[in-house]
Amino acid sequence: NIATRTAKGDLLFFVSPNVEVAPETVSALVNRLQPDLDTPETEIAAVCPLLVDPDGRPASRIHEIPTKEELKAAARGAALPSTNLDLTQESVAVAYPELDAVLIRKVFVRSMHYFDERFGNYWADADLAMQIRRAGKQILLFPEIRATYHAAPDPLEGDSLARADRIGGAAALLGKYEGGGAAVSLKIGLILAGLARFSLGVVSSL
Repeated sequence: NIATRTAKGDLLFFVSPNVEVAPETVSALVNRLQPDLDTPETEIAAVCPLLVDPDGRPASRIHEIPTKEELKAAARGAALPSTNLDLTQESVAVAYPELDAVLIRKVFVRSMHYFDERFGNYWADADLAMQIRRAGKQILLFPEIRATYHAAPDPLEGDSLARADRIGGAAALLGKYEGGGAAVSLKIGLILAGLARFSLGVVSSL
C-alpha cells in the first residue's frame, strides 16, 4: 500500500519474484490499456500477459472468483481450480489472475481505498478481482504477450503463522462479501480441524 499510494504513474505493474518479464512485456501491456486511459468510464481496469513455463507451455495462474467451499479448501492449503483459457483469441476476459504480472489503473486501486490490510500476505489479489467484478469492469489477458513463470516452493510453506494468516485472510474475505457470520463459521470450522490434527501453532495464532 505504501508503494501504491506514493507511485507517481497512472498505471501500476504488480509482478511476482517468480516471474521473468521480457523487455517488451510492460510496454505491450501499456499499449493495450493506455488508449482508454483518458476515458473515466472505461470497462477495462487491468490487463495481464499469458504466463508460460521456461519451455513455453502455458502455466495458468488464472481462476474464477472462488466459491465459499473453494475458499474454505484453499484456506486449508488446497490449490484453487485453474481456468481453461481460449488462447486463440486476441484477448480473453479473466476473473481472477493472481498478482504475478498484472498492469492496473491506479485510479481503480485508489477508488477501492487501496488494498485491505486485513488480508495480510494472502487474498488481496482475490479481493481486487472481486472489486473489479463488483464495479462492472474487466481484466483482459493477451495470449500473445507472455511472461515466464518459474515455479518454486512457497518459502512460507509449513510455517504456522503463515497458515494462520492464510486462514484469517480467507475469513476476512468471506466476511467482507458474505457477512460476519460466514467468517466466524469458517474460522471455527478450521480451528476445530486444526485441533483434530493437533495443529496447535495455527490455532493459537488465529
